[in-house]
Amino acid sequence: MHALIIEPDSWIVLMIEDVLAQLGYESCDCASSPGEAQRMAREHNPDIITSEVHLGGACGFEAVCAACDGRPIPTIFITSTGWQARARSSDLTIVQKPFTADALKIAVHLAESRIKPPSG
Repeated sequence: MHALIIEPDSWIVLMIEDVLAQLGYESCDCASSPGEAQRMAREHNPDIITSEVHLGGACGFEAVCAACDGRPIPTIFITSTGWQARARSSDLTIVQKPFTADALKIAVHLAESRIKPPSG
């Protein structure tokens, strides 16, 4: 499984990568802008996306939309401004910074359960 981490802080990226590896994610791409996120998602089709809400001068919501490009991809917003994400939509999976590994694991399972694979 492959993850896309949209996060400008390399220490946070390392923490997220560690938790995702424990959950079976074998590879990760890291982006810090909507354009990078979109390019990386096209190249590697992520199974999950984590994103900060604030990306310097860019918006995490825009980065996620660009990366998903209309596809249903489980997404977790990992941010210190969770109230801003909740104000945008009550259906988002949000992890408040600072976070624990257990909180992120729970959020991953929740985000994955919200996206149902197509029935064939």
